[in-house]
Amino acid sequence: MGADLLVLEVIAVFFLTLLLLNKYGSWRRQHFIVTISTFIGWFFSFIIIFILPLDIAITFYNRCLLEEAQISVRKELDVINVTDAVCRKPIGFVPNYVLLRLWRVVYWTAQLLTWIVLPLMQSYSDAGDFSSLGKLRSAIYSNAIYYGTYLAVFFMLMIYAAVKGVVLNAEHLKVILISASNTWGLFLLVILLGYGLIEVPRQFWQMGSRDFRLNKTYFDIDKLSTDKNDAEDAVREAYKYV
Repeated sequence: MGADLLVLEVIAVFFLTLLLLNKYGSWRRQHFIVTISTFIGWFFSFIIIFILPLDIAITFYNRCLLEEAQISVRKELDVINVTDAVCRKPIGFVPNYVLLRLWRVVYWTAQLLTWIVLPLMQSYSDAGDFSSLGKLRSAIYSNAIYYGTYLAVFFMLMIYAAVKGVVLNAEHLKVILISASNTWGLFLLVILLGYGLIEVPRQFWQMGSRDFRLNKTYFDIDKLSTDKNDAEDAVREAYKYV
């Protein structure tokens, strides 16, 4: 029964993701890699919302079983005033290894999308090159600082662990990788959160001014005109080599 409920939740999340992707995405016109990446990202995000309550309920149930075992030991030692613990198995109960493997799939898939796939796809779409190889090269170059900073944090943590005498095996390297990811994420949060708390309300305040919007529109038109002229020059230069 428990596994059936878990499978039902996964199927429900699958169709919910398909529905939202069909409503808010342009999967008929966009590349299939974009559709698959978006679907996986949304699917695992919704999985967390649906599976987390079940995981919490199972955790409390396992804790209750542990307390029940401790009470049984106390009774055997003739300890008085010990009440029995009533442990009710939650609806949808599954063995611990099932959720553990599911969380691992969700976590490492999110890591892959966050650090490699989505940044490269975003930079690839913004690249101005005419060939796929050129776009990919520009995407890698634009993310070089992003990856370089992360690798610097990773190597610093690895050196620190080696100095402390930690054996750098596969399991410990995985822990260091997770620590570097969390450290870099917290660093970005600290840097960008203050800016967002100030800049976002200020933009809303400024957009309420008609004069500000008009001047901003003039500025944007001038910038777009300059970009248009640069693009036309680039096209003319490209035609010379065709």
